[in-house]
Amino acid sequence: MVKQLVVHTADDWPISAHLFEPKGKVLGGIIINSATAVPQGYYAAFAQYLSEQGFMVITYDYRGVGGSRAEEHPQQYKLSISAWGEKDLPAVLDWASNHYPDLNWHCIGHSVGGQLIGLAHNSHLLKSAWCVASQSGYWRYWQGRYKVKMWLTWYCIIPLSCALLGKMPGWLLGGESLNKRIAQQWASWGRHPNYILSHFVDTSTNTFAELKIPMHFSAIEDDLTLAPVRAVKAMSQCYTNANVSMNILRASEFSMTSIGHFGFFKRKHRDSLWGLPLDWINGQN
Repeated sequence: MVKQLVVHTADDWPISAHLFEPKGKVLGGIIINSATAVPQGYYAAFAQYLSEQGFMVITYDYRGVGGSRAEEHPQQYKLSISAWGEKDLPAVLDWASNHYPDLNWHCIGHSVGGQLIGLAHNSHLLKSAWCVASQSGYWRYWQGRYKVKMWLTWYCIIPLSCALLGKMPGWLLGGESLNKRIAQQWASWGRHPNYILSHFVDTSTNTFAELKIPMHFSAIEDDLTLAPVRAVKAMSQCYTNANVSMNILRASEFSMTSIGHFGFFKRKHRDSLWGLPLDWINGQN
């Protein structure tokens, strides 16, 4: 059964979410953190699969994306990519923990979804986190023409599109258009060697260092455009006190020609890839 939810954040932003309930015994809970500008519906088939395996699953849209776009909201200044991790994820995690306190809650993060875990003040409520293609966005982790593209993205394309259009167009990275406040902050991270950690002006407030849960990072070998292996490794190293492991997914090992940045969650990979995070989470549960 799938239920539609609206979760309100501490700063009163309405977050659109869906709860996927298993039919039988509930083994645990999983929150799915989406990639940048990717609506939660992209993960619906995967969420349904996890619920069929006995997990309570929550998908949700970050503020400014999909069902949480709320363009009529009177306080648009509250839009930022850091708020996704500091406000939106904590609200969903609190809701999950309060409504199902007896479950161990885990997180599956895709791309930025694995980055945001470190911004959540209550991420200690998670039992574990499994992240795929979750990378540092600092442009020097890319190589060749992909490095040039990332440099242009952070220094030229996003600043210019925000100045001229008031947003980052969706075609740029394959998701929805992003409000300029979100895109501009994201680009500022991508220009900084510390990427998301540059958000912490005072290192004593670094919530990444407070997280001590098991975390697994899966890099995709052929994801050269958006999350090369070096960038994923750099992101995993931001979680200095977590129990971090990492592996590389190679398409050839699954009789595929490629997986890509967005391919993991496609329905066609149900039997080949989707069991990987499930098996790992079962081991932590």
